[in-house]
Amino acid sequence: MRKRILIAEQKYQAAVEQLLQEMSRYPFDRLNKKPENGGWSAVQTAYHLILAEEVGLRYVEKKLSFGDDFEKAGWRASYRSFLLNLALILPLRFKAPKATATENLPQQANFEEMEQRWKTIRASWQHFLEALPEPLLDKAVYKHPRVGKIGWLHLLSFLKLHLSRHQQQIRKALNNNAES
Repeated sequence: MRKRILIAEQKYQAAVEQLLQEMSRYPFDRLNKKPENGGWSAVQTAYHLILAEEVGLRYVEKKLSFGDDFEKAGWRASYRSFLLNLALILPLRFKAPKATATENLPQQANFEEMEQRWKTIRASWQHFLEALPEPLLDKAVYKHPRVGKIGWLHLLSFLKLHLSRHQQQIRKALNNNAES
C-alpha cells in the first residue's frame, strides 16, 4: 500500500512541477492580472491549490495527534472519492471552502515566493506520507470539506484532479491576459 501511495504522490509532484515550470515563463504582470471577466489571477489560483494542501496537511497532522482510531478507507471512502472526482470533472463552478477562498489569497504575489511555498508544502507532504505508520496506510483520515473522510490514495487522486481543473483556469487567465 505504501508503494502505491508514494507512486501516486510522485505523479502528483510531477504535475505540480510541470505547472510551475509552465508558469515560470510568464512575467509578474501576466501572472498577477485577473481575467477581464472576473475570477482569480494565475498566481491566486496557484495559491488556492497551495492553501488546499497546507490546510489538508495541518488537518491530518492534528487528527493523528489525537490517536489512531480511524475507519478503514473502504467502500464509503471510495464512494465519497468518486463523488468528489465526478464534481471536479464536471464543468460546474463551486464556491471554494473558506480556508482557500478569495479572502485568503494574496492580491499579488511574486512567482518565486509562491513557487518556494508550494515546494515547501510538497516536501512536507512527501515526508509525511513516507513516514506514515503502516497501520494507518489503509485508513480514511483526511476529511474533505464537501464529501467527508477519504483515504490517502483518494486524497492524492483529488489533489491531482483539483490541480488539473485549476491548471485549465490558470492557462485561461494567462492566455486572456496575453490578448489585453
